Amino acid sequence: METNLFSHPLVRYLLDWVIADRTRWMQVMLNLISNAAKFSHHAMVSVRLLVPRDYEFQCIVRDQGIGMDEETLARVFLEYEQAASKTSSEYGGTGLGLPIAHTLCTLMGGSLTATERTRRGLDLHGNSAAPRSSGRAH
Repeated sequence: METNLFSHPLVRYLLDWVIADRTRWMQVMLNLISNAAKFSHHAMVSVRLLVPRDYEFQCIVRDQGIGMDEETLARVFLEYEQAASKTSSEYGGTGLGLPIAHTLCTLMGGSLTATERTRRGLDLHGNSAAPRSSGRAH
């Protein structure tokens, strides 16, 4: 079953619950999820949205894709970088999705990190400063 993550009531509620830049966070989530889906083929991609404590919003995307070696992982947030020259022709993309997500998280007072799970995929963990809203933020 297909669903639009961004129109899901829980996602909308969570983004309303914290004072966050909804448009930028939707771009971050779209980039992380698109990247995970592209390299996971028919495997599972999981998305977790959390507000673990006041002043923080987190999005964790875990895929079961092709994974990366340490050298590639070190370059994952550099613009136009791809794992290998054949990556672009085989999987598509420009090498901009993760660098844009990284920049947006940084500009929102947070970070984006990537952790490879020994050739079993990638965990992408984005967070930003996001104080709780006293009402609807948007």
